Amino acid sequence: MTGTLLITGTLSIFAAESLPFINGNYIDGNSSMGFLGSFFLSVSSRTAGFYTYDLGYARNTTMLIVMLLMLVGGSPG
Repeated sequence: MTGTLLITGTLSIFAAESLPFINGNYIDGNSSMGFLGSFFLSVSSRTAGFYTYDLGYARNTTMLIVMLLMLVGGSPG
C-alpha cells in the first residue's frame, strides 16, 4: 500500500503541477515542480509535513491530492 500511495501520489502531483507548465499555462516559469519535488511532497504529506515548494502557488488539484494524502497519512491503522 505504501508503494501504491508513493507512486500514485508522485505521478498525480507531477501531472497536476508540471504538465500545465509544459503546455505554457504558467505566468511564472519558476513555478514548475520537478519529479523529485513531486516525490518529496507526496512522501512528506503523509509523514512529516515538510515542504520545498511554496503551496501558495500550487493548483487546486495539487492541494486536493495533498489533502487526501494527509488524510491517509493521519489514519491510525
